[in-house]
Amino acid sequence: MTIRELKQSDFRDLQANIFVRDTIDEVEERTKANIERAAKGEIIVLVAELDGEVVGNVQLTKYAHPLYAHRIKLDDVVVCHRFWGKGIARRLFEACKERVKSEGISIIETSVRGGEPAEQVYLKFGFAEYGRLHNGITEPWSGNVFDEVLLYAKIGV
Repeated sequence: MTIRELKQSDFRDLQANIFVRDTIDEVEERTKANIERAAKGEIIVLVAELDGEVVGNVQLTKYAHPLYAHRIKLDDVVVCHRFWGKGIARRLFEACKERVKSEGISIIETSVRGGEPAEQVYLKFGFAEYGRLHNGITEPWSGNVFDEVLLYAKIGV
């Protein structure tokens, strides 16, 4: 498995394996926009590639304000369900930590749906809960409502 930065040619695998609720055109445009934002230094998008197929994705978003320059937001951590339990999410997270250490980042933040498996996964990765917003997440496709669990991990310490 290879963890690498996003390329425009990844959009088909991303739509088939990661962003399955989006159309191919939406994912192609999103990929293009993310590559442009990455070139500006606003975000970092890493993918997990296995046997030539993109099977995992993660996005790190930098804060523009200087008071938060030591923090980064982790989003869109998705691993194709066919590859769950194979350590791909852990490898993506470890690659994120390594990627941002040299930029002075010491805190990675994220949030998850309360009560879902991702909450336990992040705790196993060393994240700690620092807050919970009751009914903070509503899935537009299902109408399901979840608490939003706010998590952080210190890196490089």
